[in-house]
Amino acid sequence: MKFAISGSYSASGRAAAPIFQAAKVVFISAYGVHPDIPALAIIASAPSTSASRKDAPAAKFIGETLADKDVSVISMDNDYGQATLEGFKSAARQFGVNIVGEYHYPLRDGNSARSSPA
Repeated sequence: MKFAISGSYSASGRAAAPIFQAAKVVFISAYGVHPDIPALAIIASAPSTSASRKDAPAAKFIGETLADKDVSVISMDNDYGQATLEGFKSAARQFGVNIVGEYHYPLRDGNSARSSPA
């Protein structure tokens, strides 16, 4: 049986998956967290907790514990960072957390963040 196993990040998995899918080769995503991975892969084995749910506990803590509900967020500008950010933003609304600023940085350089309006 032929099969392929993806690399560490979602971008490479998303690029490779359609090629393996067209060739009818089983494609296993062992680490990709982008929500498109299961749709693209013939077989997807993602981590048990998706990135979009990992920051919900942080939003809950801020919303239920801290007096100041205004926050700025910093995220990596890759699939994992953006999925985690979207999970936090969704949970933030649920727990009354107000995002007043967003900053994104490329994975290759954690020292130069770019900002965008919330």
